[in-house]
Amino acid sequence: MKENILVVRIGKEFLAIKAKNIKSIIEVDQRDLKINSSLSSHTLGFVKHYKNIYPLISPSILFNKKNPSLDSLFDKNRVTVVIIQIDSKAYALPVTQVITIEEAKKVEIENSEVSVFALRNGFVEELNVKIFENLKVPFLNLKSEREKLEKSQQRKKSYYLEVTIEGKKFCIDARLVRKVVELDSISGVRLSDQKWISEVYSVGGEAIKAGNLKKLLEIEEKTKEKFLVILEKNKKTFALVVDKVEDIIEITEDKKTKSFKSNDILSDFINTNNDVIPLISSSFLEEILEKESTAVHKKEEHKKESSEEENTYLIVKIGNVRIGIELKNVKKLVRSENTRVTSYRNLGGIVQVGQEIFPILNIANELDEKIRLDLKRADYLIVEKDNRNIAIPISQVEGLTKTSTSQITGSNKRNIFSKAIVDENGEALSILNTDLLLRRAYES
Repeated sequence: MKENILVVRIGKEFLAIKAKNIKSIIEVDQRDLKINSSLSSHTLGFVKHYKNIYPLISPSILFNKKNPSLDSLFDKNRVTVVIIQIDSKAYALPVTQVITIEEAKKVEIENSEVSVFALRNGFVEELNVKIFENLKVPFLNLKSEREKLEKSQQRKKSYYLEVTIEGKKFCIDARLVRKVVELDSISGVRLSDQKWISEVYSVGGEAIKAGNLKKLLEIEEKTKEKFLVILEKNKKTFALVVDKVEDIIEITEDKKTKSFKSNDILSDFINTNNDVIPLISSSFLEEILEKESTAVHKKEEHKKESSEEENTYLIVKIGNVRIGIELKNVKKLVRSENTRVTSYRNLGGIVQVGQEIFPILNIANELDEKIRLDLKRADYLIVEKDNRNIAIPISQVEGLTKTSTSQITGSNKRNIFSKAIVDENGEALSILNTDLLLRRAYES
């Protein structure tokens, strides 16, 4: 059975601490360390954090070494401290570095009191909390201290959305979350297989870019994502796809601690009663909202008045020709490896996607630049309107653009292109006439 552990480094040694034994992880200034070596041979002094005072335990009890100097082990200005909780007692253990949080299997060593956890890159020794139980040092009674704090002041509470990705838990600041949607209830288009921001979903007529955290955090993908967490700030939207949405966590500010010093994505920990969960940095998400929101237009001249109606278009390429199609008419994009194509003279063929079959309408020959597409190697854009579907072979998906009705020029109901628009980069873009294409396919 796997357990959640925190891996830390103390000097050159590594230790695994069970998450259930961790009250919090804090960073304190040297001035908040009250060094008093006369307390006991294993107590360096005290740590002051908010209204709490914890006994600062020397790492020497763990490695059977002489008391190390704090200056030799830790940063001169800041010290990272793990608060170990055992029943109603709490102890402060200074560490050099917090390495990671992960699930690991415990391995017992025969004829030894030492236990280790098996990690991907080797083994790490478990911190034996029984060592603390036998120490004759001052301790903090958590229950009585908590009662004093609650009487003296009302602590500020924060709320976080807990999500799961491949069995790993993460938290998102609830203030950034607009809503959660099941992926089965909406349509989406994959823009790229390589980039972490790789999909666009249509939610209530709004096109929202989405990021896959598995790619960003380099987590091996085994499970299909089921939920879309839509983020919003200052009317800008972005979304994250996740496997599960677990719960809303309510915590006080002292339960949130900075530990990932060199990681801009996972900057903090949320310390719950039974777990330590990485927090996806709010500043990172706000930066993504600013840069990637589909509601943001890159050029000043294309900003719209709120009274103007906006349409969202998916931009695709057939050969080197850029073509647009209204996103609301796009059912899905299917990669060539997921299709089975059969030749059929009148329509150009049919494509099978899972249990569904769609007629192929190849428009490559009708473009000004004559293009030959291999139907068996092409990707397919499945277009749907009024319960009718067609599959249009394409070379690649380029992205999205938004425009107001005032930017639309011309209209031709007899041509495969119904109109042209000026996209957000100031380039002309022909828009496919989906009504004509569907009618042509079903009347052939």
